[in-house]
Amino acid sequence: IVRRGEALQLTTAARVANTIGLPAAYFDQLGLKEGEAVRVRQGDLSVTAPATRDANLAPTVVRVSAATPAGAQLGSLFGELLVEKA
Repeated sequence: IVRRGEALQLTTAARVANTIGLPAAYFDQLGLKEGEAVRVRQGDLSVTAPATRDANLAPTVVRVSAATPAGAQLGSLFGELLVEKA
């Protein structure tokens, strides 16, 4: 019940949790604009979600928040992800 509280869904943390975080160099390499959709694949599973440029991520890290609709559609919490412009 608390997780679904409207006030919590309006926080910055909740908005960021529903995006795919990409390191700045990779974001630029894909030619993305803030909020543009990317497709993330893990094995046979995939999800499409808005991307955000995250300068705090290491060059080979992609952030997909667990316990979110996007995270639930992928497999393991750890492993290789393929990211492409949607």
